[in-house]
Amino acid sequence: MEATAGSVGLRINKDKSKIMKVMTDCLQTVSRTKGPTDEVEEFTYVGSVVSTTGALNRMGKARTVLMVIYKLWKSKSIGRATKVRIFNSNVKAVLLHASESCMFTQRTRNRLQVFINKCLCMIVNVHWPDKISNSDLWTKTDQEPVLLQIKRRKWSWLRHTL
Repeated sequence: MEATAGSVGLRINKDKSKIMKVMTDCLQTVSRTKGPTDEVEEFTYVGSVVSTTGALNRMGKARTVLMVIYKLWKSKSIGRATKVRIFNSNVKAVLLHASESCMFTQRTRNRLQVFINKCLCMIVNVHWPDKISNSDLWTKTDQEPVLLQIKRRKWSWLRHTL
């Protein structure tokens, strides 16, 4: 690792460097000339928790943003369309930050969609015992499934990169 990094002018700092194997069954350790490098199961990068499953968990950050402006969601003086725009620009932006470069499992996508749906239900004032279909909820709030949003972000990022 040090030889490869050194060939392009990089130096490895032992105290700051950790290894995380993402979605692999490899049991081989990565070593350096000065000893083994610590392996971790997850780490925080730009405010997101990255785990060995390849998931990028930003739900905690998005939940914090959601709760900081909680009174806004209950306000009767602000219209639904305005609340949805604020949700998209604040909560959803935090939730989907860096999603274009992250791999999502079906479980992670489902968790993201459930989180978004719960937020939208709070915005349109649908309480938990009441029933509303996802398609009706998305129509009322002019939203689309999170999978489509993530795919659109990935294609946009790919276009930008190319």
